[in-house]
Amino acid sequence: MAEVVVSLALTSLLLVSLAQLMNSCYRYLNQTTLTTELQQACVIATSRLVTELLEGDGVSIRGDTTQHRYCAFGTARDARGQCTFTSVGDLEWHGIIGYYVMPDGEDFALYRKEKPLDAPQDFPPTIPNNYDEVFWNSLGTARSTIAKRVYFLDVVSSTTVDVILGAKSRDNQFVVNIKTKLKARN
Repeated sequence: MAEVVVSLALTSLLLVSLAQLMNSCYRYLNQTTLTTELQQACVIATSRLVTELLEGDGVSIRGDTTQHRYCAFGTARDARGQCTFTSVGDLEWHGIIGYYVMPDGEDFALYRKEKPLDAPQDFPPTIPNNYDEVFWNSLGTARSTIAKRVYFLDVVSSTTVDVILGAKSRDNQFVVNIKTKLKARN
């Protein structure tokens, strides 16, 4: 009987140790998965935003200087995604693109909208001061979700354009920030 009690105690001790090991592995896997998802969201959002900013003009960029939640800039692509040129070969500008961060349920998300100009113009559009997240949210065009869990967006234009994007988990335990520099092509 004593041998059975000792073997049960040892088996219980072994099972408790195994359960703790499995719980630790599960927590590590969960943390790694969450961090990877945040990094992917930032990389996807940054690459899309940077691609469009590279085609823009550094002068036409306007960002949010207080809450870091939006940026707007001119685009030379028309509704079909094509670039057009004037009769003398100058690039025509067709619209304004806005990226903005808004609440999405319990999280935040990065959205994109585009507002076409009334007519193409041969100079980059000037972004009005009233282009903020409220404007982009109320604009009647469809928005597309670029990335979930993005809470921070900053685009600073000087001699180069700095793009800073941040994403965080729901519990704010994991935060990922990406910063890149670029120079507009047009």
